[in-house]
Amino acid sequence: MTLSAYSQNKSPEMIFENLNYTYGNWNDLGLKKTKIQNVAFQYRNPTLGFNGKVEYFLMNNYTYFEELPNPQNDRKKDKWINPAQLDNANLLKVSVGQKFKLNHFTFDNLVVYQKTDQQSVLAIPEVYTWHSLYYSNLFYKVIDYSIGIDAKFNTPYANPNYSIGTGQFYNAYQQIEFSTYPIMDLWITANIQRVNMFLSYNFLNQNFYPNGYYTVRRYPMNTANFRFGISWKFYD
Repeated sequence: MTLSAYSQNKSPEMIFENLNYTYGNWNDLGLKKTKIQNVAFQYRNPTLGFNGKVEYFLMNNYTYFEELPNPQNDRKKDKWINPAQLDNANLLKVSVGQKFKLNHFTFDNLVVYQKTDQQSVLAIPEVYTWHSLYYSNLFYKVIDYSIGIDAKFNTPYANPNYSIGTGQFYNAYQQIEFSTYPIMDLWITANIQRVNMFLSYNFLNQNFYPNGYYTVRRYPMNTANFRFGISWKFYD
């Protein structure tokens, strides 16, 4: 069991203070320092494969970007953003992880519950889950390999927008909440001494449901795709 706490007091990043772009122009806004107080309790039991954590955050002067109102629909002012600060925000986060093992099979699970009194600003899903089922073994006592499938899901929430002109995420004046779906990936990893390799097929379930999904407004996520990687450590 672990009980921890911390206090953070920091000035806003430089981009919140000064910017001179076409779709964003501000200078010396006199923003206050952001203060974050955190208290956490964690319990881990490796024998049972259990890990649980409860965290509470109190945030003062939380700094973010928001879209400026444009009631006249002026195209020159469309999607202009500006820094803003939130006086107070409370966030409760509960994370529960559970690992099951049976011979060469492992079933990893993580469930996260989040609740805030400033949902329109923080823009976080209330529930997020991740699951991984995989088989691990040795091939001819040489190749250490694993093959498995991952699945993740989160409840709907008001997704942030992305400003190309400033390269920043922001909260839209009229927020949109997208539907969410389980997303599945198939993967295999192999280790041979100093060589690590992986091959994955991401968004496996696009072949049956759904056809696509969003995590940021106007930017659809990648379609089903293969990825391959290799890492080889040489002697000095």
